[in-house]
Amino acid sequence: MDRVQIEIYNLEFPDNVLELNVGEYCFKQAPDYKKILKELSHSYNSTSFEVNQGSHRVTALALLPSRQKVAILPWNSIEVGSQKPREFLDILLVLSLLTGRNIIAKTWRDAESRIQIIEDPRQHRGNFGRFVLPVGKAINNQTREIISEVEINGLSAFEWLRFDQGLEIAVNKVCSTIKDEVWQKKYSKGAFLLIFAQAQKRQCTESAFILSWSIWEHIFSLHHSLLMNNKEISKMSVEQKYRFVRNEYFLDGKEEENAEKIEKIRNRLIHFGFFPQNGYKDQNNKISEFFSDTEYLVAKILNLV
Repeated sequence: MDRVQIEIYNLEFPDNVLELNVGEYCFKQAPDYKKILKELSHSYNSTSFEVNQGSHRVTALALLPSRQKVAILPWNSIEVGSQKPREFLDILLVLSLLTGRNIIAKTWRDAESRIQIIEDPRQHRGNFGRFVLPVGKAINNQTREIISEVEINGLSAFEWLRFDQGLEIAVNKVCSTIKDEVWQKKYSKGAFLLIFAQAQKRQCTESAFILSWSIWEHIFSLHHSLLMNNKEISKMSVEQKYRFVRNEYFLDGKEEENAEKIEKIRNRLIHFGFFPQNGYKDQNNKISEFFSDTEYLVAKILNLV
């Protein structure tokens, strides 16, 4: 069966990985990948890259099955005419979250010169990629085949390379998780992931906090939708919601310690438009911790931790 090939913007491959396989989809490095990679956004200096804002670049070619399944995530705002959104959108979103870049598929023709990419080319504010665990494998430099640790002993240092399968494993695990019908019912088909994807992008701290908090509210409501009506849920305090979610998904016993502070920060921002002015250093630490906790919460729900 013929497969469809399209260009992909901003996908960064792990070291020595030439392609990523996600279900029936295959992402391969574009020609001149290493050169193009330097033109992407980089937020810190390294031996390979210098800090720069970067721009959108085609870094990969994706091979798609001729017939795609319908998307799991509720892409209600996507304009696709009479056709329902496809699972390829789900995969691109998962890749974006785990690589920290906005991954975009080129779905327009070159002749359509007025097409503009409105997504931010910069790396994400968040650090969700920390939940991708490195999985080192060895590959024969000539045949490009995976080899065992025993086979390595018979080769020189120039005949084999280490490569990391962690990203491929993590993406497939998330895609498998969201396809589970029990999971879909429990988490409303993963609607919170669309909010989380926005929260991870570059923006001011205030908007990122509001988006992150809305995920906690959403998770709380999903757990109580059969026990309480919408009015009752909306009347629950920030403290009560925070404590419940924290107790349900975290095992560190910090729900009592953090609840009051998070409520104060959230209420001040929502009702008055800015964070509390007192205790600036402690408050900033608490906000950073909340962002990290939100990433952990999502990772937990996606079975990454």
